[in-house]
Amino acid sequence: MEYRNVTKEAFNVAGIRAVTEWAGGVWGIVKADGSMERMQQIAGESKVTLGLCFGFDEKGHNDNMVGFFTELDKVENYEVVHYPESKWIELVTEGKISDNVLGNAWQYIHAELIDKNVITQRDVPTIEDYAVWDEENDYCKVIISIAVI
Repeated sequence: MEYRNVTKEAFNVAGIRAVTEWAGGVWGIVKADGSMERMQQIAGESKVTLGLCFGFDEKGHNDNMVGFFTELDKVENYEVVHYPESKWIELVTEGKISDNVLGNAWQYIHAELIDKNVITQRDVPTIEDYAVWDEENDYCKVIISIAVI
């Protein structure tokens, strides 16, 4: 699996954050309760395609957020995460959702990059940008971004 090194200027992500029993659990919440549509109205041209992972607690629950890029430091009714200028690695994973393409990408990241000390992750949430997530056609394209030292 290939990744690229990039440098990003400081940026902000606004969205809805919660601790859920499963990875990415906030997606189900915002789709079910209408929050996704309300967020998209506020996001405007910036699409609500970002999934942030803050980590897992001792019970295995995932602290995660669904959101969008914003230039604002505060967005009423939403949490805003401020990312400093940093170096990042980006991986594009694409293929069948049913083949666990996203999970396989994370297995590679942990086994080949983090566990082998190829990269050292910064203490900021990772970002998954769901460029395409089409369950009906069993296809996804997700850009995984990890801030590194």
